[in-house]
Amino acid sequence: MLTPRENWFRCVEFRGPEWIPVDVAIATATWMKYGAALHEIASRHPRLVPVSDRYFPPDAASMAGRYSGGESVDEWGCVWRNVHPGLEGIVVGHPLADWAAWKNYRLPDPFAPETGWPQDWEAAKEQVRKTKEAGNVAWGSADRFFERLHFLRGFENLMIDFIEGPPQLGELIEALEAYLQARVDKWIEAGVDAISFGDDLGLQDRPMVSVQTFRRWLRPSYERLWRRCREAGVHVAMHSDGYTLPLLPEFMEMGCSIVNPQDLVNGLENIAAVCKGRVCIHLDIDRQSILPFGTPEQVREHIRRCVGVLGAPEGGLMMVMGIYPDVPLENIEAVLTAFEDFCLS
Repeated sequence: MLTPRENWFRCVEFRGPEWIPVDVAIATATWMKYGAALHEIASRHPRLVPVSDRYFPPDAASMAGRYSGGESVDEWGCVWRNVHPGLEGIVVGHPLADWAAWKNYRLPDPFAPETGWPQDWEAAKEQVRKTKEAGNVAWGSADRFFERLHFLRGFENLMIDFIEGPPQLGELIEALEAYLQARVDKWIEAGVDAISFGDDLGLQDRPMVSVQTFRRWLRPSYERLWRRCREAGVHVAMHSDGYTLPLLPEFMEMGCSIVNPQDLVNGLENIAAVCKGRVCIHLDIDRQSILPFGTPEQVREHIRRCVGVLGAPEGGLMMVMGIYPDVPLENIEAVLTAFEDFCLS
């Protein structure tokens, strides 16, 4: 039997995996809501929710900063407001809302622990080695790009910037790309298998920016960063929520190995038409309708249909399920069982 890492590479590279890789991400707020009852369900599915992931009660790190109640200021100077502890809040204060602040603004140290960087880099490199040796995929993370821009400027300001093109915008993008490049280079040095990028670029029914705007302001930086990874033999995974269908061909052209589109927002058949057989699809399973509001039978049928539309013997399909507090316990059980029956067996 293949190790998870070997199977993952076969899936990503269309070389015939033995099973469909599946990730389950249970939000801290969900653990807070259900507690021992959720732990009991998770214990029945150890392959999907290992003991190390069953963090109940929540640890301090999962409840700090933008995940805590009230307001907090992060290392970028952004003010976060949270009304639901255990879920990520929203940015309500933007340090570069006025470009006059740019002259004296300094980005944080990309390797500071406050940015999510490992406190002990040598230990992190050793963990990469041990992870691969144990037969698991070793990941690095590059941090946000588009989201960081609108966190710093404010969304409306950034949309106007994309139209007017002030020189400060180019300078900020250049500085942020250098910040991300430093992190990418470090993870490549550590020998990771893949590096994850993540920016929500979609609304419910359209991208947040046009393809033309994406190409002018965002694509060049993404492309340089991704090329750096691919030339080093490291796979690139891009997460982006919302309707991103028009941008998926851009991601593929830029060298992305793994795209992470939401299923029903984009449409399974649409995703298949654009991506199937061309790039590995890490399908983000519905969290708006079927999982929170459907029956267990509907949840199971949805997973079966996802596999039927996007799966193939040669690979190219992985699935991820984010489980949030609005999902009833019986549907959590249903999706875990369906993953085992349709993906892992």
